[in-house]
Amino acid sequence: MSKKRTKNKPVSSQKNKAKLITPDIYPIDTYIQTAFLLLIFFIPLVVKLKLSVFISPFISIPVISTGMHASFFSYYKWIILVIATLITLGLFIFKQITHKYLIRPSFINLPIAVLVVIILLSTLFADYKMIALTGYYDQHDGAVTYLCCLLLMLIAANIRFTESFGRRLTMVLGAATIIMTAVSLIHYMGIDLTQNSTVRILLAGREHADYASGFLSSTLGNQNYTSGLAAALFCFFTALLIWGRKIIHPIYTIIFSLSALALLMTSLSSSGIIAAFIALVILVLLAGYDFGLVSTVVIIMLGLSFSFLVKQNPQLSNEVFFWKDYLSGEVDLSERSNFLEAGSGRGYIWANTVELIEDKPLLGHGANTMAYYLPHNNPDKNQRFMAARTVVDKPHNAYLGFAFNFGIPALLLLLYLFFAHLFLNLRQMVKIRNITPQRVYQIAIIAFLLAYWVQGLFNDFVIGSAPLHWILLGFGVGLYHFREEELTGEQK
Repeated sequence: MSKKRTKNKPVSSQKNKAKLITPDIYPIDTYIQTAFLLLIFFIPLVVKLKLSVFISPFISIPVISTGMHASFFSYYKWIILVIATLITLGLFIFKQITHKYLIRPSFINLPIAVLVVIILLSTLFADYKMIALTGYYDQHDGAVTYLCCLLLMLIAANIRFTESFGRRLTMVLGAATIIMTAVSLIHYMGIDLTQNSTVRILLAGREHADYASGFLSSTLGNQNYTSGLAAALFCFFTALLIWGRKIIHPIYTIIFSLSALALLMTSLSSSGIIAAFIALVILVLLAGYDFGLVSTVVIIMLGLSFSFLVKQNPQLSNEVFFWKDYLSGEVDLSERSNFLEAGSGRGYIWANTVELIEDKPLLGHGANTMAYYLPHNNPDKNQRFMAARTVVDKPHNAYLGFAFNFGIPALLLLLYLFFAHLFLNLRQMVKIRNITPQRVYQIAIIAFLLAYWVQGLFNDFVIGSAPLHWILLGFGVGLYHFREEELTGEQK
């Protein structure tokens, strides 16, 4: 009898432990995950001409006024984002009703709720309400976009991140990366896709194909934005290459990492290179002895890619080694003119953005309305770093942009979300050192987020990449809480 009791005791203990560390599995989560994967795949890639009426104030340098305007890189991304958010939200509400599911207590819940209120109030009191609501005609970074991203983050944090879903997420991100890299490489090699009639029809439709002009260098519309996303993807795949060799075959992660690296370099933007470097240094520190063979592979990839691509375009070397002038003392940033000129005029934009933030520090000016406030005729804006007729519509700094849009309290909440997530996850990684699939994806997501946040110091969070960031942040929050439950279960 005692033998039987001894045999059953650990079984009962294991069942109790399983209940503690394994969250409820809901079949509807599969549909929610599928919606996320479709959004993650399509939103960076979709490029299509959309002509629409845009009602706006008149700006004479250059002419931006009420009338028909064209958007290639944002309108359909925005439509996909809104539709995917509505579908995902509907599924999530259905899950709450049918399964009596309650939103998980989390450090993100209150900040998100307050941010939603601030965004709504900022839009309500904005001078240009319609623009603040839906965004500038060729950017669509209005309040609707921010609300969609916050909702997706909250939903992502409340579904279970399984190992199989992690593999599907990796393959979807990898496929999107390869396509983006192909487009960027073709342009980098001097081939103009828009000269092909089939491509012109796909981009502009038969009606407008003959009138479409320009070039297609990326699917995000600007190489600065491409470099930021590429840096984040490169760090994500590199983390999987270091720790996830038993989860995702190294052949896949090497191909995806190499594609992201090529995308990063062919974007010819220093900001993404800085972001990738900082995030990789942190990855190396986290990896320790695990970085042995992988370090060799990564270094070889970097060397071969750089050597090949710099032969095609010497400008790449200037972008990678941009820091030489600053470290050598040739450029003194303490001088006002040098500061204003720094970063292709970013110093000038940042200085003026800070002044505008001081004008409306509580609720900001409304999302995506900077073009109507920045002093375009300021004498500090000169031909040395910015054409006199350039209309600046972005702050080229995601954090200054958030404060301009929604005020300083909103920026503080945003920074709290980022730093709290980073601190809690790093602390958890020190506590729980066992290499599980959840830990591997937790590190990979942290690597993505770090690179994306660093590039946010020099560029904006745009609709082609920001939804990926917010969704992965939500997945990271979910993984953190899952591992906390795992730790609590082991302690009990």
